[in-house]
Amino acid sequence: MLGAIFSGIGSFLWIFMTNDLGAQAMLLGLTGPAQVVLQLPFFFYSKLILEKIGVRYAIITAHILMAIRLLAYTFLKPGPMAYAILAVELLHGATFSGLWAAAVAYSTEIAPRGMEFMAQGILGAFYGGLGSGIGGISSGLVYSKYGPIWLFRGMAVLTLISMFIYAAVPTRKLVRTNRVPVDEKILDKQASQGLLEMTMEEGGAGYNVGENGETTGEAPVSTARRASVVAGRALASMARRQSMAGA
Repeated sequence: MLGAIFSGIGSFLWIFMTNDLGAQAMLLGLTGPAQVVLQLPFFFYSKLILEKIGVRYAIITAHILMAIRLLAYTFLKPGPMAYAILAVELLHGATFSGLWAAAVAYSTEIAPRGMEFMAQGILGAFYGGLGSGIGGISSGLVYSKYGPIWLFRGMAVLTLISMFIYAAVPTRKLVRTNRVPVDEKILDKQASQGLLEMTMEEGGAGYNVGENGETTGEAPVSTARRASVVAGRALASMARRQSMAGA
């Protein structure tokens, strides 16, 4: 779900800044560095952070910060206040890096031994492929009908729903085994690498922005469809290898 949320922000934040906040080119350019300035330290210290608060609380915290970020957009006004978006975008480093580091750690933790790379590949497919595609389509429909304010409010509500669902589901940890054949581990690594490359190449596809800030082009339907097919095959492969390991 957060893959769709990030896709909506990436597709329509600049349009919102241009059309509703009257942002100039310099402000648009500064949002990029503001988004990534905290990513490096968060990724660098991600292991220490996860050891201190745990994967579960890291994911919940990322959800809360994301909801705050989305709601903050709705309070911005044209003029000097528009520059406050730079402070809001600093939350991107905490939300994205914190969520991604925790999600990768969690997927590795619950994956059967020898299938950690496949688990990360499935995570990337759902986040950067299926989630990004769904987010681009749904965000475009909401933006065109209700405008950016209701889009960001709706995404904030979905973020909180996602957090409550995650918090309500008990953590799961599989009993690990070393009985997965070595050749299966190699195939798992190769397959997941290809899956990640596919999602990284296609995950950013979305609407095009016209000269007047209008969205043009088609939504990334093929991206979502292809990612769902590949992820489904990967899940089937993981189930098969898990049964082999437990046999």
